[in-house]
Amino acid sequence: MDGVVSPAGISLADISLANQDATIKKIRKTLWSASVELQESFRDAPLEHHGKTEHANESGDQIAHMDHLADEIFMRHLAANPRVRCVVSEEQARPVTFPDHDADGFCVVLDPLDGSQNICPGLPVGPIFGLFPTPEPTMGREMVAAGYALLSSRDTFVWADRLGASSEPLGQNAGPENMGSPRDDPAAHEKEGDPGRTRHRFQIPNKGSFYAINEGNSAKWASKVVVDFVGTLKREGRSIRWMASMVGDVHRVLMEGGVFLYPTDTSRPQGRLRKLYECFPMAFVCEKSGGHAVVPETCTPILDLPVHMNDPHERLSCLFSGKHECETYFGNFQSHAMTATRQQQHAFGDYYVF
Repeated sequence: MDGVVSPAGISLADISLANQDATIKKIRKTLWSASVELQESFRDAPLEHHGKTEHANESGDQIAHMDHLADEIFMRHLAANPRVRCVVSEEQARPVTFPDHDADGFCVVLDPLDGSQNICPGLPVGPIFGLFPTPEPTMGREMVAAGYALLSSRDTFVWADRLGASSEPLGQNAGPENMGSPRDDPAAHEKEGDPGRTRHRFQIPNKGSFYAINEGNSAKWASKVVVDFVGTLKREGRSIRWMASMVGDVHRVLMEGGVFLYPTDTSRPQGRLRKLYECFPMAFVCEKSGGHAVVPETCTPILDLPVHMNDPHERLSCLFSGKHECETYFGNFQSHAMTATRQQQHAFGDYYVF
């Protein structure tokens, strides 16, 4: 298609990309509006709505009252956008398809409220979302945009697309209506009086001072590579930062550098976090900001994994980091792999002695 040119002299590939970008911008506006409504709902919700219900979702997690509200808000906003054909939400048992929407519309994957266990103590929470340009994606690399809203001491909307990653204040007085790509000239926004002048393009630092991992699970970690890596970080004098909220913990790593790690353990042999609507979107944001996102047990890039729409709540282990931490981890991984290979060769040689 790249070589096919329209009568106007524009390649069909460029037309397709422009159409896709226009759809992404519309869905981003929808997600922004839903995030602002959720932000306001947090401020106005009665205290009793900040606790847990007696019910569990498809992932087995106990549902908070605000989980229900967040899901209702996002589903309502997305249902009003005809370019959204399908939604996969943590709070919905199966993918939700809007039959009257465009048949070639997008699939939005969504954790409506990550970290809801942090509502009562007042720690960061927020929605995580990702966009696929097809209602039936097959690979993580098909994702074309992703982001999250951080509801905390400074409410922030983070967005990543093919041009990079950016963050901006979340609220009624700002908005994505007229914003260009993250690489647009910020001076042009200010000249036009566009609230997009508050938009900040960012790159994850190559090296940070902190690491984020649930060390309470260290006795159950399944990988010796993870154990040795955390030991290396401690010997370097790193400090641990852990809020038990992916959206908050990963946000710190993206802004300040370091590593977020949630490996498999004996109680979670597949991992803890959901692949489709937590790991994929955060991996996309991490990569677009210059970072690395891999499966710690194999060092496979997360976005290289397949999408299983028939198992939307599939779990996965993950590592998100800057360049230095990823190189350090990969060095440990290779060292353990070489040791294991030598041990296998030695055992093989001992067995076949003639």
